[in-house]
Amino acid sequence: EPVTTPGGRDDMPKVGETRGDVGVIEPYIESRAAAVYSDAVGRNRRTMEVLKRALDALGTTRGRKAVVLVSKGFIHDQETRGFRDVTEAARRANVAIYFVDARGLVATTSNFAASEGSPTDARDIGATFADIALDAEGAVSIAESTGGFAIRNTNDLGAGLVRVSRESRSYYLIGYVPPAGRDDGKFRRIEV
Repeated sequence: EPVTTPGGRDDMPKVGETRGDVGVIEPYIESRAAAVYSDAVGRNRRTMEVLKRALDALGTTRGRKAVVLVSKGFIHDQETRGFRDVTEAARRANVAIYFVDARGLVATTSNFAASEGSPTDARDIGATFADIALDAEGAVSIAESTGGFAIRNTNDLGAGLVRVSRESRSYYLIGYVPPAGRDDGKFRRIEV
């Protein structure tokens, strides 16, 4: 978008002022974005496959179980079926997944390091900080949807692991099966 200077003049190039490579930039950005997305989807798929195999193996063991996933996390891509498969496998196996963010305490991204070159544009700072949370949102979502939680943004992993241990000692398992012939998918009022 044009940026207007205090003198009232915008700094965007005008027709005839641009170099000859203007049309090259957009396809490069699109191809780079497609490559980054493809890598992220591949990592998600492999992580979901490993988690599902681990959950399937735990399915034969009785009682409540816990899986601690130590990772830098992964994006939450709702198009990847693996998220739903892992959540269902965890419910069938009675497993809570706990996510430990291996990055520890994260104050800023690498975009603010001197080795990255020019400083981040002020208009991109909000998006840069949002990336810290979004980079691990898939792992957080898996943990929360299976009854676990995430240990994030801390270098004191011991306190989080003590909480995992304490929660794993006691639990309640409640199930509900609708009366015969009434499996119509509607919500029901129940009392426990």
